[in-house]
Amino acid sequence: MFLAEDYSSEIRGALVIAWFAFSLYWAAVCGYVATEKGRRETAWAFAGFFGWFLALIPLAAAPSLYAPTQPVPARRRTDED
Repeated sequence: MFLAEDYSSEIRGALVIAWFAFSLYWAAVCGYVATEKGRRETAWAFAGFFGWFLALIPLAAAPSLYAPTQPVPARRRTDED
């Protein structure tokens, strides 16, 4: 007869591995976004490891610390050109 207790340790081990893999993924995503925005990569990667996508929400909403680049205005043509 099939008993669920027979496989509980394997299922638990697979869930731990899956949680760890997803945590590493979200840590990498949050670290990358933090780097692109000029924020502290290590702190946001740590938050992403434990908070998954919930850590990405405030990071995505935060403005970049880099100076915004302004497009170069087009020069108006005059009759002298």
